[in-house]
Amino acid sequence: MDNNDLIVINKHDLNTDYVKNRINEERESKRDLNKSERIPVQSNLLLNPVFYTAVSGLISAFVGWSLIEPLVFAGGVKHDGMLGFMVIVVFMFLSASISSIDSLMSGNILKTFKTAAIGLGVGLLWGFGGNLIAGAFMLIAQILILKSMAGPATEMTIIVISMMTRAPAWAFLGMGAGAIPGLANSSKKIAFNGMIGGMIGGFIGGFIFDPIGHFFQSPTGAISRGIGFAALSTFIGFFVGLVENMAKDVWVTMNSGPLRGKQFVIYHNPTLIGSSPKSDIYIFKDPNVMPTHAKIQRKGSKYEIIDDSRGVGVYVNSEKINGSKILENNDTIIVGQSILEFQQKERR
Repeated sequence: MDNNDLIVINKHDLNTDYVKNRINEERESKRDLNKSERIPVQSNLLLNPVFYTAVSGLISAFVGWSLIEPLVFAGGVKHDGMLGFMVIVVFMFLSASISSIDSLMSGNILKTFKTAAIGLGVGLLWGFGGNLIAGAFMLIAQILILKSMAGPATEMTIIVISMMTRAPAWAFLGMGAGAIPGLANSSKKIAFNGMIGGMIGGFIGGFIFDPIGHFFQSPTGAISRGIGFAALSTFIGFFVGLVENMAKDVWVTMNSGPLRGKQFVIYHNPTLIGSSPKSDIYIFKDPNVMPTHAKIQRKGSKYEIIDDSRGVGVYVNSEKINGSKILENNDTIIVGQSILEFQQKERR
């Protein structure tokens, strides 16, 4: 054995609450914890919603742009109508991706397809209607600004005017795209947080869209459009994830298994835990977990966990609960072979 693999502990370490809790968790979860599961959970970038929502925005923009861009100059003739259609398609794929990415990262494939389908449909409607409203706003604003100018507009002046008008217009589009995940997941709070994040991301993306077009010029404008939409969708995805992450009050962190480090924000009341794909916290490939094994329910300012496992059992801090138990911050929950940690922000 390599000396680097040795873990040295003394007698005092063996008697600490942390070691005792890990031993009890290993016994009650009825499996041996691997080496990494015995140490405190570290933040996992890949499972951070700020990261994966931003990446999903980037990918969705590339997909939407690559599908429509060849049609903009089809037959050697520029089709201006395709540019507006490109906006609709990009926002449609953006809505689908940020609506379904959390389910995908949680391993819930059935829910991924369901939320993606809702995101596509609602995103198409919002992209069409929102694009018309945003386009009309941009046109009116640009006409008013140009009329207020004394002399002819320079190229840089036109860019600045476009930045000033495109930013609020696309903030409006981003607000809708950010709200759609809440609709897909039946959560008003997700929708509200998404609206704020999408609005911020859309404003920043819209503000830099025209400068990107200026610095990445090409004969057809394809490259600048691709980079511009990629930046726009990435910013929307990033801020949707960021606002959601900052606004969370109560969540459960997975402390074991392939989703170790993944956080499940408590939005629904009750929040279902089980092996059914309809569960809010989906625990898959565990024969010891019932379809609906437990549920976390709000009780005043506190939250309680209710055993719904039909005798299999739910453990909190390594003790089997009798029906239900009020949860405290940092309580450890064992469901089947999975170890979760309940966390709640302190109210000031």
